[in-house]
Amino acid sequence: MNEGGIKMKKLPLLLLVLAVCLLTVGCGNSKPVEQQSPAPPPAVTSGPQSDPGMAGLLAKAKTVEGMSFDFVMNSKQMSSTGKMWVQGKKMRTEMTVAGQKMTNIFDGTSIYQYLDEEKLAIKLTPDKSQGVDSPLDYAGEFEPKADQFKAVESVVYEGVKCKLATMTSPDGKEQTKLWIREDYGFPMRVEVLAGNETTVMEYKNLRVGPQPAEMFTLPAGVKVMDMTEMQKQMPNMPSMPLR
Repeated sequence: MNEGGIKMKKLPLLLLVLAVCLLTVGCGNSKPVEQQSPAPPPAVTSGPQSDPGMAGLLAKAKTVEGMSFDFVMNSKQMSSTGKMWVQGKKMRTEMTVAGQKMTNIFDGTSIYQYLDEEKLAIKLTPDKSQGVDSPLDYAGEFEPKADQFKAVESVVYEGVKCKLATMTSPDGKEQTKLWIREDYGFPMRVEVLAGNETTVMEYKNLRVGPQPAEMFTLPAGVKVMDMTEMQKQMPNMPSMPLR
């Protein structure tokens, strides 16, 4: 653990940031905004129809390795916005916490929470149960379940042709809707209804293509505070209900 030059008076802020990040690992450029109701779903342009090619549509996402996008998440608990960069298994997000800009970098092995003003990074071990899914995560999760979709409709969402797919959980308590791009096979919008609560995730300003390698590395001279051992000793913290 490299913590040379770190003053004790900074630790309360770092621990506050750590607690927030364990709840929101993966959110990019995210800052709380005023509570608001989820945006209404895009209009459907045609009636229900079967689509035996849904598995093939979702499989298109496998060809995408690099991209960047903005996202907007609305739920009963909170609303947030952010930006994310993805290249293979690597990911970068940006957000503002307690008035400070923070950059999250996942290099394929570890997560680094970088506090710009402090020139300090907190090293964490990723927890697969936490975080905000990228469009590729959703596509990969639902491809094996493509035959479980109950209906498929043609829609236009923000000028992009999509297929609207709906799925209900076996116990009937959760329904998921995905507005899946016909060109890339991953969703532009995901809507989850569980009980009386609805969570909506939207992906905007998509740019598909290779991302610069430096996006997934820390700036030179940043001190790294290794919190992986402390993280193991902390009780499990709930992730945001995005599924």
